[in-house]
Amino acid sequence: EFSVYQKAIFSWVEAHVETKGALIVEAVAGSGKTTTIVEAANLIPTDHKAVFLAFNKKIATELGEKLPSHIESKTMNALGWALLRRRLNLDFNAIDANKTRILIDKHLPDDAQKVKAEIASLIAKAKAYGLVPHGMDIHAPGTYIATRERWMMLMEKFDIDSGCIEVDQFLFWADAILMHGITNTTIIDFDDQLYLPVALDLGAWRYDWIIVDEAQDVSHVQRQLLKMFLKSNGRIIAVGDRHQAIYGFRGADSSSMDNIAKVFKADKLDLSICYRCPKSVVEIAKQYVPQIEAADDAAEGSVEHPTSWMVADFTEEDLVVCRNTAPLIELAYKCIGEGFPVHVMGRDIGKGLINLIRKVAGRRTTDIERFVERLIEWQEREKRKAKDDEAKQAAIGDKVNSIDAIRNASEASTVKELIASVERIFSDQGPGVTLATVHKAKGLEAKRVFILEPHLMPSKWARQEWQQEQEANIIYVAVTRALETLVYLPLEIVE
Repeated sequence: EFSVYQKAIFSWVEAHVETKGALIVEAVAGSGKTTTIVEAANLIPTDHKAVFLAFNKKIATELGEKLPSHIESKTMNALGWALLRRRLNLDFNAIDANKTRILIDKHLPDDAQKVKAEIASLIAKAKAYGLVPHGMDIHAPGTYIATRERWMMLMEKFDIDSGCIEVDQFLFWADAILMHGITNTTIIDFDDQLYLPVALDLGAWRYDWIIVDEAQDVSHVQRQLLKMFLKSNGRIIAVGDRHQAIYGFRGADSSSMDNIAKVFKADKLDLSICYRCPKSVVEIAKQYVPQIEAADDAAEGSVEHPTSWMVADFTEEDLVVCRNTAPLIELAYKCIGEGFPVHVMGRDIGKGLINLIRKVAGRRTTDIERFVERLIEWQEREKRKAKDDEAKQAAIGDKVNSIDAIRNASEASTVKELIASVERIFSDQGPGVTLATVHKAKGLEAKRVFILEPHLMPSKWARQEWQQEQEANIIYVAVTRALETLVYLPLEIVE
């Protein structure tokens, strides 16, 4: 039996079969979103061209198997990439995630290497916000000339520091690389898959219906992509939870749901019943999302605050989440030391740590003691560059603490052994208890969920309003992973 909330959504779809429209669905965590999307999709006529756009490939594949055959299922990146391939005659050999760094190496002077990572970060944010360089004679709808004020807005919003390079020189380099990125389409990175169709104003085929999942994480340039692909008399349904918006640091629009509603003049309906969590957990979630409701038949469940915990008390079905990476690594090695299987989600996190290890070690450092000295020097240098940016300093500290935790626990004696240890600990799949940052845990659920080092949430370094909002969202996401039991677990009590 469908809820009154779900029935209202189905009625909206039926009412718009013959007329255009837009709908925002505010779906709380565990609200039966997938079931609702599939049932609504079944109401779309088979002669209408429709697409479901998922947050990642895994969801696109899973939903594709459930959706009616006349509805495409893909990620937004895949949609943009398909348009680039058709209009620019590209193949998969053109994809290179390191495009921006390649362009920096090719076109900028040696001094730019000092701020290479910062330029790359700023370019990624500029693409998400639809900025185009000064040299563009005509800019496409939904794009904005990258003025100094707009560059500075991005630098301030995302705490990007030009370091020892004078700001105007830094921005000159960024604008140059943004231009090279637009004019050089023989290399395409993942940001380009969304950005270039908009920046180059490539003509897109059009859909009668677009269903967007995880709409709270849609960026400005993704929103423009949706406009490009929707027929003038089409319908768009954007499903999301503004309280699960936790990717602002990547360039996602923290006001995405409101902006989609404004651009498309959307109606709004709610999915407020949580079918995933027990009543006791929903009561915790209400502190962050007052409108969330427990299902009538939900179990009571439990919220626990143990004063001691043994590794042997974990089960392989447990999920442990944390705001930071370093505590997860420490717990992982405690489990490994007791012979308990464990894996830390986030191959990309592991890859990032390995890249940092190689960067710090350079070509000549192989001895672990010398590496540690260089790591401390790197940390001090980066913190000085971060100046008053406490959030960035905290991120630097988390990386160093993560490497240090692996080094201590693995007893690596060489840089090569340290890298091998990092590769072993990070895996998105594997036996044993699952450890994950909250960002990596989004989309997961477990009967028993542990919040490791709960004092780390919210982060004390969140100063800007949008950062504080996202920190509250992170807590909400962590809490609502629990199917039966939620456990608050300080690392110091685990033995």
